[in-house]
Amino acid sequence: MRKEPALDANIGMGRERDQGKTGQFRVKVGDASKTAAIADRIDSTFASSPTPLQSITEKVAFDVSSGTGMDIASVDRDVALAGMFMVLFLTANGLAQAVRERFAEFATLKTMGFSDNGVIALVFAEAAIPCLMGAGLGIGLAAIISNVMPRFLPPGQGLPIPTMTVMVFVWAFACAALVAFVSAALPALRLKQMDIATALSGR
Repeated sequence: MRKEPALDANIGMGRERDQGKTGQFRVKVGDASKTAAIADRIDSTFASSPTPLQSITEKVAFDVSSGTGMDIASVDRDVALAGMFMVLFLTANGLAQAVRERFAEFATLKTMGFSDNGVIALVFAEAAIPCLMGAGLGIGLAAIISNVMPRFLPPGQGLPIPTMTVMVFVWAFACAALVAFVSAALPALRLKQMDIATALSGR
């Protein structure tokens, strides 16, 4: 289906007697080069109307730099960062609690010959496995949605069509690895500095 350029005409409605009247109508134009001219013609036709009318092209309506559009990519980034911070907080809190409750077990592993690096590697693996699995499931779900979503997005709404590129996968797993690393850093430091005798005594 060929996407045709569109014009938005907004009619100010602030009075109760105007209820039931249209507040916006959309005009589809076959020739993209004529959208600006048609917008001017619409405004000229209603120039003497007591109801304010402003016609703008689709490009202007969704142009972020002009201040009339919304930067959807920026909103997506902010939401993703907020979600990543929440995942980091929950993962770090849960891992720290798990390590704290199993200090005696880690001390036992050290007495059996496990090195500090070996014990720390177990902690990092405990954080990395669920993070990477979650990233994989999330990417898989995003791939399905990106294939289905275009069927439900009407043309001319200014919404970007979701796409899945190699960099999406790279960033997803890189962020998952970063969350796992940061979450395991403090528990790993505590394990490296712990006193085995104190840990085995349960104090």
